[in-house]
Amino acid sequence: PEEILRDDTIAASLSLLFSQLCGVPSKESNDFVVVRDFIQECFQHSRLSRAKKATDDEATDTDPSLATEKLLLDDEMRALDDFVGDLCESFIEYGGQYVFCARFMRFFFRHDFPTKITKSVAEKLLPILNLLSVEDETRDSLQLSLLQSMKGGLPSMDSSSRDSSAVLDIFAAALKKVNKLNRQDYFYMLSISFLSRNMASSFQRCECGLEAMKKRLSGVTSAIFYDVVLTSKQLLCDKSGTKESMVGRVIERCLDYSANFQMQDKETQKLWQWTPSNESATWKMALDLLDCVKDD
Repeated sequence: PEEILRDDTIAASLSLLFSQLCGVPSKESNDFVVVRDFIQECFQHSRLSRAKKATDDEATDTDPSLATEKLLLDDEMRALDDFVGDLCESFIEYGGQYVFCARFMRFFFRHDFPTKITKSVAEKLLPILNLLSVEDETRDSLQLSLLQSMKGGLPSMDSSSRDSSAVLDIFAAALKKVNKLNRQDYFYMLSISFLSRNMASSFQRCECGLEAMKKRLSGVTSAIFYDVVLTSKQLLCDKSGTKESMVGRVIERCLDYSANFQMQDKETQKLWQWTPSNESATWKMALDLLDCVKDD
């Protein structure tokens, strides 16, 4: 209840606890353990867990099997989905005004969470995704939060795995629908990180991935398309290819007011119009820009 969150002592304790668990850089394997343990705890504290225990107690003659294990995983997923749904409702109702609540909701955009959960949070919070931003957040804190959601930098450079089409579709769809996001907002930067990483990676390795990316970006504003392409170019120019460098470049670009599409001259804005009538020409121009990186 909100009365509890209003208590300064409780709020400070929750913030400290969350920082101790998730507010420090860690190895990828540790990130997976944190998410996995969280999912298991959701299940253990759910009604599904109690119901399953009662069923297991009655069926004492049933040996463990793969089917039983799969049932447990399905139940874990349902318990997590229920828990996240309750949190989203609370965040919409009153939690959005509390900084530690915003940080906690970001937790569900970590790449180790099931895609279904990421999609559920993005869709439920669509009208207020801007509230995931934290006022006066330090750059180090913002960068860490973004890093924890990314699988890696450029796959060709750090051998990280690519993001699934389903995950990329989540961020593209949100950018098409939301109307309260600024370039300085957390969710905007997170979306640009995912989409530009995929575009740069597809340009290096996968023509079919580029075609999918074109379809995925169809419908976003010219300003968003401009940010994705120009960020992709920066990623391709970067010789390190690490996710730290990638996220750093995304933050730099999004915080640079002069890089805003609306700040470009009229000729540039005209060239980069991303509309159905000139989509093909603008896409070709974007690929030509990325191709220049390869030639440099």
